[in-house]
Amino acid sequence: MNTTIDAELQMKHPIAKESKAETRLDYLDGLRGIASVFVILCHLAAIFLSSYHTYQPDASALSRFFMNSPLNILTNGSTAVQCFFVLSGFLIARKMYRSQPKVSHALSPVRQYVKLVKLVFPAILFAAVLMWCGLMFHLKAAEQNPNLSFALDYNNFKPSVLNAFLLEPFYRVFVEGSRYVEPFWTIRFEFYGAILITAISYFAKDHVKIAKLTYLFCGFVFALISPHLAAFSIGALAFDCLDRKELDDSYIGKGVRWILSKKVFLILLGIFGAYLACLNQTMTGMWAPIRHLPGFISNHAGIIRALGIGLCLVCICKFVFLQKLLSIKPLKFAGKISPYTYAFHWPVTLSLGCGLYLLLAKTKLPYSVSVLFIGIAVTIATFALAFAYTKLIPLIAALEQWIGRKICSLFKKEKVN
Repeated sequence: MNTTIDAELQMKHPIAKESKAETRLDYLDGLRGIASVFVILCHLAAIFLSSYHTYQPDASALSRFFMNSPLNILTNGSTAVQCFFVLSGFLIARKMYRSQPKVSHALSPVRQYVKLVKLVFPAILFAAVLMWCGLMFHLKAAEQNPNLSFALDYNNFKPSVLNAFLLEPFYRVFVEGSRYVEPFWTIRFEFYGAILITAISYFAKDHVKIAKLTYLFCGFVFALISPHLAAFSIGALAFDCLDRKELDDSYIGKGVRWILSKKVFLILLGIFGAYLACLNQTMTGMWAPIRHLPGFISNHAGIIRALGIGLCLVCICKFVFLQKLLSIKPLKFAGKISPYTYAFHWPVTLSLGCGLYLLLAKTKLPYSVSVLFIGIAVTIATFALAFAYTKLIPLIAALEQWIGRKICSLFKKEKVN
C-alpha cells in the first residue's frame, strides 16, 4: 500500500482532516507563528539589547551565556528566516506533487510576483507614511542613547512618492531589498527560490528514483549562489523523503524508508536537527566542533541551520504529539497572519517601539522593565495590525475584481464601436 504524508496524517491526527480540506497543515502554521515571533524578538534585541543579538566578548556573563546556549534562537533572526524558506520549499513540493500537469504552471513566476507585491506594497506604504508624518523615532532614540546605534543605519532618508509607490514595491525589493522595510531583503530569495523549486519539483514528481539526488544536487548548486536558496531545496527534499518513502526503491529511498521506520533514529535526528537549527553566530560554546568541519560547510551557517530545520520538520511530520503541540490555536493564529506580522513589525518597532522608549526614558523605570514593556507593546501592536489587514484582503480582492470587470467592459464597448 502506498502511503503519503497526508494520508498518514488523516489516519493519525484528526486536525489533519480539516487541513486536508483547506489544503493547509495546521502544525506548519504553528511553526510559522513561532518563527514570526522570533523575527520580532530579533529586531527588538538588535535595537534595545544588542548584546543579546550580536555576541560581544565584553558583555555581561548572562548575555554571553545566552548567546552560547540554544536560547540564542530567540533573537537569531537567521534561524527564523531559514525556517520560512524551508517551509516554502516543503509546501511548494507538496503542491506540485499533488497537482496535475497544467499549462498554468508556466505562470507561476507571475503569480508569485503578484503575491509578493501584495505583501510588500502595504508595508512599504505604511513605513513611508510614518516617515512623512515624522512618526519614526528611532533616530531620536539613538541620539539619546548611543547603545541603540543599530537603528541609525535604517530609514534615515527622506521618503519619495516615486520610490514608495512604484520603484520600491514593484522593482527594487526584488533586486536588492527595501530601504523602507529592512527585513524585505528576504523577498528576492522568496521570489527566485519559489520559482526554481517549482520547476525542480515539477521534474522530480515524475522521476521518483532520482528525485532525492536531484534535490541534493540542486541544493549544492544553490549553496554556491546563496544559502537562502539552498534552504528551499532542503524543504522540498524533506517532503520527498516523507511522501515517497514507499515508492522509491533506489538505495537512497530504501535507506530513508528504514530510518523513518525506526523511532529511535527519528528522535536522534530530531535532537541533532535542533542542535543545528540553534547554531549561534560565532559557532562557539556547544557548536565549537562545527568550526573544525571543512570550510565549505563551516562557512555556510545558513545552510547548517536550514538542514537542522529540515530534520526537525521530518520529525514533526512523524510524531503526532508534536503536531498537536504546534496546532494549538494561538500558534495557528500567529502562523496564518505571519506574512503580515513579518511585513509590518519593522515600521511598528521603529515608530511605536522607539517612541515608547523616549517616553519611558523620562521615568525611573529600570531599563530591563522598559524594554520588556516595549517588546510586549510592539508584539501586540504588530499582531493587531496584521490581523486587521487580513480582514481588508477580501475587500481589496473584491475591488480588484470590480476594476477588472470595468476594464473588460470598456474594451468590449470599444470593439463594438
